[in-house]
Amino acid sequence: MISATRLIHDGYTSLQRRLKVPLPVCGSPPANIKVHELQPTGETLLDASLEAAFYSFKSPTVKYAWPEWLCYDIADAAVAGDQGFVFLSDGRCWWVCIKFAGRSASWHRR
Repeated sequence: MISATRLIHDGYTSLQRRLKVPLPVCGSPPANIKVHELQPTGETLLDASLEAAFYSFKSPTVKYAWPEWLCYDIADAAVAGDQGFVFLSDGRCWWVCIKFAGRSASWHRR
């Protein structure tokens, strides 16, 4: 038997989906989140002479670049779903991962 709480939650979610109500999204970290830089942006040249000889590459080196690595200290948030969506205390979804940047808010409601 379905509980009343579950019935209300499912009805509310279904209504939001049908009315295409956008998910409140926070794109940048709010002021109450502390951001710690673990490693700055950088690049290095890697020796790939063995692969270059085997595959007949013209260059024996590979340039590897990385963005800055950040750590976010969040005081009050809920993490939900198998993707690890972060919901702040005010109900907004905060997209930490880069792969969600191009997605619409309706994608997260399915």
